Amino acid sequence: MSMKKIILSAILVFILFPIFAQSSYDEAIQQGDDALQRTEYITSIKKYLIAEKFDQSKWKDVQEKLDKVYAIIGNKHKELESTILNLKSDLKLITAQKEKLEGTLASTKEEIGQIERKLEDLESQVSNILETIVPIITQANELKNSLLQIDNNNNDK
Repeated sequence: MSMKKIILSAILVFILFPIFAQSSYDEAIQQGDDALQRTEYITSIKKYLIAEKFDQSKWKDVQEKLDKVYAIIGNKHKELESTILNLKSDLKLITAQKEKLEGTLASTKEEIGQIERKLEDLESQVSNILETIVPIITQANELKNSLLQIDNNNNDK
């Protein structure tokens, strides 16, 4: 068997198989309706087209069913477009919020840096004050001890 005959036979099998899978117009219509219930729109369309092959006099009925499927697909498409637009809008809002938060974070980091520098300055000032005050406290304690000694000496006399 030549390659052309094999390919032609395979094509005919794939084309004719769906027709033989149904035994009547009513069965094909029922399978199309069932597929539609399962939201298998392409399968539903195929089954309705197969039904028309069984009884071409009912093409108006088939066309109504096809129109119903196309309307559902159209509505789904509109819903999808609306969802996409909403998601794009949400993405813009989220991006704006992200940029705002990044700006706030940057300014907060700068403020923290300024506070850290002020704390370092305060620490240095406190250290300088302590260096100055410790000798004064030491002298005050020595003076206090001297006064206590003088007072004790006066009390002893």
